Amino acid sequence: MFKKLFALSFLLSISLVGLAQTQKPLSKEDSLLKVYRKIADTGDAIELKKVDTEIARLLKSSEEKDFTFAIRVAYSIKQSSLADSINKLAVQKFPTGKAALNAAYNLVIQAPQEVKAKLEAYKTFLKKFPEPAEKADIVYDYARSEIASTYAKAGDAVNNALWLSKIKTQSYRGVAQTSNSQMFLQKGDFVTAEKLAFEGLQNAKASLENNPNPNAKNDYYYYLQNYAGLLYKIKKYDEALKYINELRSNLEGNKVNQTNEIYALILTGTGKGKEALPMLAELVKTGKGSNEVAVAIKEAYIQTNGKSDGFEKYLSSLHTDMKKSIQAKLAKELISQPAPAFSLVDLDGNKVSLAELKGKVVILDFWATWCGPCKKSFPAMQKALDKYKSDPNVRFLFIDTWERIPEPKKAVQAFITDNKYTFSVLLDDKNTKVVDKFGIVGIPTKFIIDGKGNIRYKLIGFEGSDEAAVEEISYMIESVRL
Repeated sequence: MFKKLFALSFLLSISLVGLAQTQKPLSKEDSLLKVYRKIADTGDAIELKKVDTEIARLLKSSEEKDFTFAIRVAYSIKQSSLADSINKLAVQKFPTGKAALNAAYNLVIQAPQEVKAKLEAYKTFLKKFPEPAEKADIVYDYARSEIASTYAKAGDAVNNALWLSKIKTQSYRGVAQTSNSQMFLQKGDFVTAEKLAFEGLQNAKASLENNPNPNAKNDYYYYLQNYAGLLYKIKKYDEALKYINELRSNLEGNKVNQTNEIYALILTGTGKGKEALPMLAELVKTGKGSNEVAVAIKEAYIQTNGKSDGFEKYLSSLHTDMKKSIQAKLAKELISQPAPAFSLVDLDGNKVSLAELKGKVVILDFWATWCGPCKKSFPAMQKALDKYKSDPNVRFLFIDTWERIPEPKKAVQAFITDNKYTFSVLLDDKNTKVVDKFGIVGIPTKFIIDGKGNIRYKLIGFEGSDEAAVEEISYMIESVRL
């Protein structure tokens, strides 16, 4: 499937998911998929058999659109491997169709992360599927953005700008510019980072003016927050405050509250800690504050009180409230369902099975080397692992899955080694399909399994501070011990 650059991560892990959107009436296909998803959730064998029959019917069609819908059906019932198999059939049956185009594009994505390799893959892609003079599929822009991103990773601002300029779709050019700005930010090239983030914002604004619908408006708000976050990161606090104020003036109610973290951080940067402190304190108490909040709250406290006296006692009371908040939340999320049996190989070639860990609390963390939120959670997971490293009845297993390169083991090993993680990593692929057995539709996903082999907690995604994450994992472990 396409590389989804639309899923940009904010610099400070803030989300505007709650922004209002106009609900469109569901199409007949979307309505069916909604029904199929409910069937998958209930696990009704008879109804699932009917869904299988529907997929078989679709695959007898001579039209690619029916294969495309069959793929969507497979995903709706959480059968990603089946969806992949159907996609391969579509590529074979319709060699000049959309699935084949996507497959050729994916070879550009899967090419080594080097400029020369990407350029060669892009030329091969164009040779096999020449770009139409008019109404070209956006996949061509996706491919060009992949080249631009490769130059960004190499720190080459000149060629990055050249390839960004080749992206024809204005709204998507803004997506790529914003994404690439973060790469340059990480490399310390603040000038290029700020330039690209601003250009991305301007493209989003132009798209909004040309197409003033709710989704375009929400996209513009997204880029406003991203640009404000970048300005905060490079310590241009006054400018950052201007953009975050523009955003907040266009939002209402809870949607404003969703920007409180970045707003409070910027306020603290401008010396307005007294105004920021209540917001920062609430984020800490609820376990939703990022690591940046953990640093900023002391500065805001000093700005408010003129000194740091009493801060540790104040922070301790917030942490006590945080623990109570986490425990109350998790108490409502306790479940009990048998964990699927599996056996996988670790990086050293040793087989590890869930069955042999009976009697222990097992923490499974499904991740991939390309997954930003997965990697963002790892410092906290390392701290949790270190906390329990001497406990023989607790075992952490990090299951690498959904990798986008043919032989990921080397890349996985390099990532773990370079970051000095002491994780026990297991390798899942299209042959073992453990990710499918657990019904996972997004990563990171974590499971806490008790000594009887039952899943007791399931966590999707990652937000908040490392401290809150460790507290959360610790509570779940302790609550399910035999």
